[in-house]
Amino acid sequence: MIGLIGDEAAKASEPARAKNVTVTAIPPKDILPLLSADPYALRKILGNLLSNAVKFTHDGGHVEISVKCSSLREISFTVADNGIGIAAGDRKHIFERFGHVQPEITAAQRGSGLGLPIVKGLVDIHGGRIELDSTLGEGTRVTVIFPAANTIKESGTRAA
Repeated sequence: MIGLIGDEAAKASEPARAKNVTVTAIPPKDILPLLSADPYALRKILGNLLSNAVKFTHDGGHVEISVKCSSLREISFTVADNGIGIAAGDRKHIFERFGHVQPEITAAQRGSGLGLPIVKGLVDIHGGRIELDSTLGEGTRVTVIFPAANTIKESGTRAA
């Protein structure tokens, strides 16, 4: 998982450099158990979250990605930015297909409106959930949480 978040952070760093946005992968404090999940789906989830974070973060901003395991053995991935944020009234729509919000977003910033619904669908398939915390003008934090049922007991080795 550590290699996975590093890989996805590196991919997101390429378009981020053009905007002078820093992308940082925060390593976990402890060794993590293994996660039973489709690796392609996990890459798609993290890639879409990072892409959105970079897209909606202003010049000179920053994006962070981290992973942790809770005391309940749920594994969560968090992507946080100090970008434009999402208005409270718009939050319920961002995971809907073509759920564009904030009309002040330029056409260049606006995507297809499918990235976050794809994330939600892939998280749902894995029995997970998504938590969203955002303040307009300050940034957004999206956390994808996989249930303990998807956690495999630690082995003596570390997975990449």
